[in-house]
Amino acid sequence: MQKYKEIKDTDLVRDSRQTINDNVQTLLSNNSGTAFPTDNLVVGMRCYRTDLKKAYTLTDVANNKWEEDGAGVSEWATGKEYKKGSLVYHDTDVYIVLKDYTSGASPASDLSAGNLYAVNASTVSTSSADAFMTNAEVDALFS
Repeated sequence: MQKYKEIKDTDLVRDSRQTINDNVQTLLSNNSGTAFPTDNLVVGMRCYRTDLKKAYTLTDVANNKWEEDGAGVSEWATGKEYKKGSLVYHDTDVYIVLKDYTSGASPASDLSAGNLYAVNASTVSTSSADAFMTNAEVDALFS
């Protein structure tokens, strides 16, 4: 719901009940809708896109830049942009994205290029020493 409206200094409280209720509903719904809000923009505001089933945060008002929230796991796809620290799955394999990048031809090629870390993937042997990350490497992913 995107019905946020500023209440003016000259508006009477008794006449603003519907506006107040609409504003509360807008906030509770995270500005949900099939498009991003275009009015009353504030850095940090959220928008839940009902058509995409994804949440976004406004990071730059001047350039109207919305960034997808990092919650959840996304499916790996060729040519898709991924953010450092996000989780990606392909078939039954799960990966941590090690740096911001655009995916290549396959998860295996991205793995060998150092863009992904296999959490439980069929492409690596968990018995090898390099299949595990140190605590410092894990901490660096999320810093």
